[in-house]
Amino acid sequence: PSSEIFQQFDQAIFLVGGEVAYHGPPGKIRSHFATLKMDCPADYNPADFAIFSIQSDDGEKIRRIVDGWTCAASKRPPPTVAEDIEMPSVPKRKGFLLQIRALAAREAKKVLRDKGTLRARFGSTIFLSLFCSLVFFQVGSLDPAGSKFVDRDVYDMQSHAGALTMLGITMMFGSAQPLLLTFASERPVFIREFASNMYGTIPYFLSKTVIELPIVAAQVLVQWSVAYRMMGLQGSFAFHFLGTFLIAVAAASTGLLAACLVKDAKQAMESAPALFVPQILFAGFFIKM
Repeated sequence: PSSEIFQQFDQAIFLVGGEVAYHGPPGKIRSHFATLKMDCPADYNPADFAIFSIQSDDGEKIRRIVDGWTCAASKRPPPTVAEDIEMPSVPKRKGFLLQIRALAAREAKKVLRDKGTLRARFGSTIFLSLFCSLVFFQVGSLDPAGSKFVDRDVYDMQSHAGALTMLGITMMFGSAQPLLLTFASERPVFIREFASNMYGTIPYFLSKTVIELPIVAAQVLVQWSVAYRMMGLQGSFAFHFLGTFLIAVAAASTGLLAACLVKDAKQAMESAPALFVPQILFAGFFIKM
């Protein structure tokens, strides 16, 4: 650092070969090295002088610097410890509802500012909904001749169930993956703020849930707005929406749990198949339950 910044330090320590060459106030560097017959020029930065001195190739010079500090330190009285020092108290947390409100407001701002992630979430939802709807076009229609684009003689229950299963799977991964990736990056901030007693774990995760629920509901609404008519589904739109919404919320919670158990986003993504594949297998489509 510059001389002005260096002089504002309380203590400075210089090491060479794992040994202390100097440890004390910056203002006493000149006088200490002067006792070793190594005078620092008046217009020279003491920090640079000390560093250049201990970087010398002269082993005897470095030994003299280290022994000089060891001798000087042995002559100093041991530091006294004050008995009446009051340690700063841990700040008290605010109320439970206030924590949730503040954390939810911060989470909402973060989500709204990250427009790229929002576009990716809803863009992938629209694309996959359209893709599944084209693959399973009018699969739920009870009238085989109801669409000129589908050539079949009878209604196929298995294809109908497959369409619903695929919609559930796409929404399950679409709602869980963002939480798998984002919490790993937020972990250091959460640990630091939690250690400072700024908030508890329950308000933190409740606030994330409060902000995540409307986003998941919007994703599910977009999905069914695209797929319901194109697939020719006959059931209640509200029941389809509610069932898929519950699947998405459960998947998002599972994804957040997985993100909490690992250290980074890479490990979280690698653990995702172990969490979701069993749920897919026991969904009742691939094997009758």
